[in-house]
Amino acid sequence: MIYCVKTLRRIYTDESDLKVAALNKMTVKQFQESLQVIGELRKDYIMNFGRAFCDFAVCLNDNEVPKRMFGIRMNQGVEGIFGMASAVLYLYAINRMKT
Repeated sequence: MIYCVKTLRRIYTDESDLKVAALNKMTVKQFQESLQVIGELRKDYIMNFGRAFCDFAVCLNDNEVPKRMFGIRMNQGVEGIFGMASAVLYLYAINRMKT
């Protein structure tokens, strides 16, 4: 998750640097292509962050961290929702790579 956050922050910085550079030396087509590449990277890392977060929640519950900290455990429905969300994001990412 930390890697995804760092990469997302770098992508936003790269996008702002690209906008500044576009004023001086880029054509409109180059600028649009670069923005499209940056947008695709952002989507990929946002999905990776979502998957990592969902998997992290499931792992925390399996290791009984919420029970030790708060005295309660997440019910199986919530754990299942996080697991299904992670699986759906993974399948969506695979589908995006094929197209």
